[in-house]
Amino acid sequence: MEELPYYHNFWNQGHDRVYEFAERLSNFIPREVGKVAFTSGGSDANDTAVKVAWYYSNTQGATQKKKVIARGKAYHGVTAVAASLSGLPGLHKSFGGTADAADMPLPGFLHLTCPHQYRSAHLGEGEEDFALRLASELEDTIHREGPDTIAAMIAEPLMGAGGVMPPPRTYFREVQKVLKRHNIL
Repeated sequence: MEELPYYHNFWNQGHDRVYEFAERLSNFIPREVGKVAFTSGGSDANDTAVKVAWYYSNTQGATQKKKVIARGKAYHGVTAVAASLSGLPGLHKSFGGTADAADMPLPGFLHLTCPHQYRSAHLGEGEEDFALRLASELEDTIHREGPDTIAAMIAEPLMGAGGVMPPPRTYFREVQKVLKRHNIL
């Protein structure tokens, strides 16, 4: 065997192929990237994103910023953290607990309205008004929970688990304004 066909890159391990691929990926991304993290799948990637958000909060002295906001009908994976991010009650019910104390989602994971206009908009509510209402819901949630307790929000650009659901055109622009105002990743 002249070349190792596979070796994990867990816990700062690596090999020539993974270093080459990281370099190629860094050159492909349209902005400067300091590090590339490879995972075994989406659940691991989302768990890593949450840990990075928590780590960032800690480095900023905001050790209480641990909550993460996600959206209803979103799917983020099957690990405990990724399933907690997922806004699919069926995933949570299967883990047990009681109506008053469900085991999933884990504490600190919050869910907002799914940004699917057909299913979630009020009667006669236009696309722009729907996006503004969802941004207002985000703002209200941040104030209710405390902006100093929320580390990040996760949102896929096109939701697929509950059907292909594009958000309103101005959704991410409006959401980003709220998140920036409160220093939430």
